[in-house]
Amino acid sequence: ILDTPREAEFDEITRVAAIVCHAPIALVSFIEDTRQWFKSSRGLDVSETPIGSSICASALREPGVFVVPDTTADARFSDNPLVTGEPHVRFYAGARIDTDDGLPLTVCILDYEARPGGITDDQRAVLISLAKQAMMLLELRRASEHRDLMGRELRHRIKNIFAVVGGLVSASSRSYPDAQDFVQS
Repeated sequence: ILDTPREAEFDEITRVAAIVCHAPIALVSFIEDTRQWFKSSRGLDVSETPIGSSICASALREPGVFVVPDTTADARFSDNPLVTGEPHVRFYAGARIDTDDGLPLTVCILDYEARPGGITDDQRAVLISLAKQAMMLLELRRASEHRDLMGRELRHRIKNIFAVVGGLVSASSRSYPDAQDFVQS
């Protein structure tokens, strides 16, 4: 999934997150060792950030929805480049879910203004549901790729079997002249 092109289904997830949570920025992001990569981003014109400036990386340590009501008042983020510089993030909320192979995925929203009240229980539930939706999209993609791979492998094996059978029939017809009548009929 990393570094793949944008997809409408993931863009729909960020659109819904932004609308429901009244947020100018919404992301579907993946965290790896050195970076945070965005499968979809709404309101942010970058495709990745270094792991050191990732607020989502902190969300990975928390179950459920991780909320930072005011990034400037939180010692973990007050000197973060995304807080002190563009885009001047003041609020963060993100729901985490892991892929089967352990790659963390987050659906998160960010705002330019602090939100002392955080988000509502309904908005939390929506972020969790959207993270699950993103995971289902990944699982469907993986299943489709597996099916395609199995289909290619099966076609290759069948082709090989027919080649072997054809070779055996050809060899048999040379070894047994009477078999030629059988092959031609």
